Amino acid sequence: MNTVTILPYGSKVVVTSVDMNGYWGRDLHPEATDVGFLGVVVANLVALPGDVECRSNVLGGTEFSFDEETESVDVCYTVRAADGRVLELMNHEIEAI
Repeated sequence: MNTVTILPYGSKVVVTSVDMNGYWGRDLHPEATDVGFLGVVVANLVALPGDVECRSNVLGGTEFSFDEETESVDVCYTVRAADGRVLELMNHEIEAI
C-alpha cells in the first residue's frame, strides 16, 4: 500500500521536476525551466482510483491509501509565486519546503 497526503492551502512548495505530459485539462502548464520555482498552494484537485482526471477538491491533510500496483492517486495543485505567477502542478512535480 502507498499513501499520499494532500498539502493544505498555504503550503510552501518548490518545483522539483516537470512532467511535460502534465495532467489532462492543465491550463497553466509549467516549462522545464520552472524547476526550482517557489510558490504557495492556493488550490488542489485529486484524481482518485478510477478517475481519469483531477476533479475532486479535498481538504489539506487528507490521506489516501492505495495499492500502488493496481491504483493511483494523483493530486493537482495550483501554485502561486510571490510575483503573482501561477502554475498548475502534480504531486510528483513538487515538494513541500
